[in-house]
Amino acid sequence: MATYSKNREFAFILNDVARLLRTYADYKAAQFGMTRAQWAVLVRLDRAEGLSQSELAEMLDLQPITLTRLLDKLADSGLIERRADPDDRRIIEFGIGLTDLVKRPTKTIEELKREDFAEGRFVLSRKLEEFLPRVIAFNGKLPYEQFAQRKCNYGIQKELLYGAHVYVLPTTIGATPRGKSERLKHFRKLADLVKRTEKSREAQTH
Repeated sequence: MATYSKNREFAFILNDVARLLRTYADYKAAQFGMTRAQWAVLVRLDRAEGLSQSELAEMLDLQPITLTRLLDKLADSGLIERRADPDDRRIIEFGIGLTDLVKRPTKTIEELKREDFAEGRFVLSRKLEEFLPRVIAFNGKLPYEQFAQRKCNYGIQKELLYGAHVYVLPTTIGATPRGKSERLKHFRKLADLVKRTEKSREAQTH
């Protein structure tokens, strides 16, 4: 009868325990309609909010493309929110700027006060005056209505803001998979608007 060292036996037991824990984690995650991998992402973000995608991929030992798919599903279900990294300046090179109308974090948009939006209008106005964008997109009706002080529908707005075309998108905050096709339709229309605006600018410079 073969005999094994205690270290080897311990390694086998440790492997069995890890396998059982993974099986149990799969079972518990399924009760909430998610996978163990999605649950692992939520746990990491709960412990360290604001992680970059590269940091998260390294922690979970996942390939970037695999993590991207997980994050897409979690964002579509409203469980996480993607935020621009203020230290990543590469986006400016593509002529794109991202900002918030209100910086104060809240659980729901209903918690925001009139004073929050008033301050946000002032700050955003200064940014628009400084950078003079050709196209402005608002994520949801409420931010645009609070900024422009008028009601709106989704899509291109008739009025310009600081000489820029304005597009109001369906909000991606707390979005459900059911509305994904509608959001994609509007994002494609926004892309077409950007292309037309850029072509018009190029024609004027020649």
